[in-house]
Amino acid sequence: MSKIAGLAVGLLLLPAIAVAQQATELTIGWLGYSAGNISQDLSVRNNGILPIKTVKMRCRFFQYSKQFGAGAVEITNITSNAVGYNTMTIASRTSPNSATCHMISVKY
Repeated sequence: MSKIAGLAVGLLLLPAIAVAQQATELTIGWLGYSAGNISQDLSVRNNGILPIKTVKMRCRFFQYSKQFGAGAVEITNITSNAVGYNTMTIASRTSPNSATCHMISVKY
């Protein structure tokens, strides 16, 4: 009987565990270039229950199909159901016309 009760409790807790592990969402915002600096706005939404200590992101910058630069940035202390923001800024002689960005790591 205790095995059945333990299994039932485990199944009841499973949705709560799954909610805590929901994925974060990266939003890539405005890409700008001014006075020799590239700026890329980024935001991360924490959909989980646990606060996020640090999210590391990396971006690559292109002029047409040729990559000419890259950078990394962190967003820290994102509470549950909140959004954190940061702007990546790197020096460049070339103005980009596109960028690709992705999350490298998420630490809870």
